[in-house]
Amino acid sequence: MDLFDAIVARRSIRKYIDKPVEFNKITKIIEAGRYAPSSGNLEDRRFILVTDKGLIEKISHNCGEQYWIATAPVVVIACAMTDINERNYGLRGKRLYTVQNTAVAIENMLLAATSLGLGSCWIGAFNEEKIKEIFKIPDNIRPQAVLTFGYSDYIPKKRKLKPIESYFYSDKYGTAASSPHIYLKDFSVEWNKKLQESQDFFVRFFKRMKKAWGKVFLGENNKNNKGKK
Repeated sequence: MDLFDAIVARRSIRKYIDKPVEFNKITKIIEAGRYAPSSGNLEDRRFILVTDKGLIEKISHNCGEQYWIATAPVVVIACAMTDINERNYGLRGKRLYTVQNTAVAIENMLLAATSLGLGSCWIGAFNEEKIKEIFKIPDNIRPQAVLTFGYSDYIPKKRKLKPIESYFYSDKYGTAASSPHIYLKDFSVEWNKKLQESQDFFVRFFKRMKKAWGKVFLGENNKNNKGKK
């Protein structure tokens, strides 16, 4: 699947069929996360792969009553190594960079799953202490998200999004672009504008010509009428 097609097609899937995910697909998903950028190239994220049904059941009971998680054949706990970024970038590194680095890896993984024909879901609502306890996660590692992967049990609806021009500003926050279609390379808008301008020009031109010829025609008639008298 083309990358942009995967971006458009990705959905949050919350029910999966009872079918195992091929290990080579799981590997590709983890690889996609591994190749995501990270601050200072620190590679400060780790992933716990969970396929044991009993453990997945425990996860589902610690994610705000999202029991559908138990239908997923594969769950990944995405974790951030907070101490590495703190040592290199201080408090900002700990609070922000670790989150950003893990988030960009997660998105890579979700898109990889979509391109491989799998459904996925990014879950941020979970009991952090319980998840750390279940998976024996050390204090310097913080779980950032629970990710589910599997074959979807339904066809998700298409999303209705706001118009693209409402998503960005020009040069400073709050300033809308004067011609957003140019930024977006939607030149059909500009062509239609030019076409309309051309049509308006010819309409005005023919009106003037009609008025001018009318005056000429009336003048000739007046001359002819005077001659007849």
